[in-house]
Amino acid sequence: MYKTYKVIKESYWTDSKGKANNFHVFVRANSTEEATKYSVQKWGLDNIKEVIPQPPQPLNLNNFVQMVRDDMMAGAAPDEYPTDEKVRTRAKSYYNSYLQGVDVDDLF
Repeated sequence: MYKTYKVIKESYWTDSKGKANNFHVFVRANSTEEATKYSVQKWGLDNIKEVIPQPPQPLNLNNFVQMVRDDMMAGAAPDEYPTDEKVRTRAKSYYNSYLQGVDVDDLF
């Protein structure tokens, strides 16, 4: 599963108070090494200062609605669409389980 990494560049910009701030971008990768490799290919080795793993963002109900819809569409015929009510009901159930500590991978 992909994680988000903050890649801090060597270049910087100066804010209105005269403080120097490094430019940064966010990269999604499987590991710090993969994020670093991608960043080096994209911007060059001399331009990378640091690669920092970011904590995962908590999921919300909208994330579960999208995951449930994708899951239901994956097994459906091309002309078969799940109703919004059915998707919302199942997403709420999964979301409540997630809030109680069940791992997302166990739900799908």
